Amino acid sequence: MSSKHNLPPLEYADIHTHILPGIDDGSENLDMSLSMLKMLQNQGVRNVALTPHFRTQEENMKDFLEKRKESYDLLKSKNDTNINLALGAEVFITKYILKYDDLLPICIGNTNYMLTEFPYSAPFDEKTFDTLEKFVYDYKVTPILAHIERYPALMNDVGILEELYDMGCKMQINLSAMETFMTSRFLLKLIKKNLVHFVGTDCHRLEYRTPIYDRGMAAIIKKIGIDYAEKITNNSLLLFK
Repeated sequence: MSSKHNLPPLEYADIHTHILPGIDDGSENLDMSLSMLKMLQNQGVRNVALTPHFRTQEENMKDFLEKRKESYDLLKSKNDTNINLALGAEVFITKYILKYDDLLPICIGNTNYMLTEFPYSAPFDEKTFDTLEKFVYDYKVTPILAHIERYPALMNDVGILEELYDMGCKMQINLSAMETFMTSRFLLKLIKKNLVHFVGTDCHRLEYRTPIYDRGMAAIIKKIGIDYAEKITNNSLLLFK
């Protein structure tokens, strides 16, 4: 698939993907994974974080890491793109995550940034804040809240986002949200307030949540300027050291 939007030449990064083959509800096989990487490359993306679902209530970290390594080794052996890859996870937060002594193995690349997911109905109340504080202060992990546009509690109260940021959390949006008028207007305001730090496609398959990066980034650049795209890109590059 060729890009419909010629983006300015930045070192674009997709930090939320389900491209690893056969590990979750994302890519079904190696051929699909390679096609998804090529689609992103054709849109100007040069860095991709591989973040399969880690469902903490269903499997233990050791089993997850073993499956992830097997899938990654397969993809890496056949990858013929120039995309820089970093391993990570989309970590579904339950009480079981706190039984581990070390969360760095499920952070992105060689960093302490961990992509986190909550139930969409999460109230982001005192209990949620307590868990996030444990990540920041006890585990020395920086939580990245995935697809914040999906949580009504966050979209209805910017104050919560500001508290999360002050605590040390970062926020990620899915670029597909930029194609919904009212949502995109709100997210652009959040970007300008420095309450959005990363973007991703959250791509799953070729026919479902396809890896479309350029349209959303082009909308950000058109509406509020390339400086914001550069800031997001620079944030993202910290994950690919």
